[in-house]
This record gives sequence, C-alpha cells and structure tokens, in this order.
Amino acid sequence: MILAILLSLIGCKKNDNQDTKDMNTNEPFKEVAGRTNFGPKHALMTTPQPCVMIATWDKNHTPDVMMAAWAGQYDYNQIVISLSKHKTTDNLELTGAFTVSFADINTVAESDYFGLVSGNDVPDKVARAGFTVTPSPNVDAPIINEYPLTLESRW
Repeated sequence: MILAILLSLIGCKKNDNQDTKDMNTNEPFKEVAGRTNFGPKHALMTTPQPCVMIATWDKNHTPDVMMAAWAGQYDYNQIVISLSKHKTTDNLELTGAFTVSFADINTVAESDYFGLVSGNDVPDKVARAGFTVTPSPNVDAPIINEYPLTLESRW
C-alpha cells in the first residue's frame, strides 16, 4: 500500500518588508525558539544534493555537458531534472537522448566549470576540461569517461 502525503510548507521571514503570514490561513507565523524560518517563498532544498551532469551531442557531434542544479530521484526507476533553455536543451531536441552522470570528489573542479561556462560560448568545453567521451552504445549521447556513474537516457 502506498500512502501519499501532501506537505504544506510554512515559515516566517524576519524582515518587516517581506511576507510574514501563512499563505493558507493569512495568520502571522509564530517563531520557534532556536530555529530560523525562511518563509513560504523560499526554495525548498534538501541536502546533500547530487552534482548532476547532463551530456548531449550538438549538431556537429561535439559533446556538451552542463550541470543541472535541480535534479533528483522521482520514482523507483526515474529521475527528474528541471531545465531552462540551454545549449543542452537545444541538443536534446535534436537527438532526444542524453546521459546523466554524477560528479564525485575527483571531478569537482571540472563539474563546476561545466556549470559556469556555456557550450554556446565555449563549444569545446569538454575537451578544455580535460575530459574524454565514449559514444553511448544504447542512446545517441556521449558518456563522459571521467564520471564514475552514468545513466543513459531518452527524452
């Protein structure tokens, strides 16, 4: 049996010019001793967050990798990734395929670079990071060899 629970997130902001009322009841929030309440408009962040890297081929079959800030497990065999418009999303429309890798302590600097630099500005950013790729045998996307875990995915 699966039990679904809906959570209502409430909080309090100490700044007088910000909303300090519960969005559901319009009642003022009560302070909790020893706690900081961030308020209902603050993004919910559970930690630790995985460092999720998405790799695609561009139209010239050049590998592109981006760091996705909002990603996590959705179901037993599904993940969810929230993306805005990027070169990677343009590439996804071309191929419908991508790989998802998870950075580790050995790839922190390169992964940060992938999150800071756009493939639109630096098309060879994977090579510049010193990384190598292998074409996935299962989907039309690159596998970044330096990442220890990679999921092969279709959109």
